[in-house]
Amino acid sequence: MERKNTEELYKYLGKRIKKFRTDFGYSVEETAMRLGITPRTLTAYENGTRQMSAQLLIKMSKLYGITYEELTDTANIRKKLCMYRDLTRCGGEPVFDYECLVVDLEKY
Repeated sequence: MERKNTEELYKYLGKRIKKFRTDFGYSVEETAMRLGITPRTLTAYENGTRQMSAQLLIKMSKLYGITYEELTDTANIRKKLCMYRDLTRCGGEPVFDYECLVVDLEKY
């Protein structure tokens, strides 16, 4: 797995979560408070410089009243993720392997 590909994936997800936040008219501070994280952490997620857990992405989708698949663009991102089989595996750690995302979704 190349680090560059992972970084691109985080930036892609970051752009999506920022788009939904701004589309819904939420500030960074308000969103962070509702998610139980700091504004600095949310900004790092939106900039693609920090990994997000599947659990946090699920929490975000519920906040915006959309599906997890809409938030993460699962249909499109699955194609990218299948190329990166060596990404962090399931088990409470940040998860970006499509198979792990499916497993995590089944828990909720």
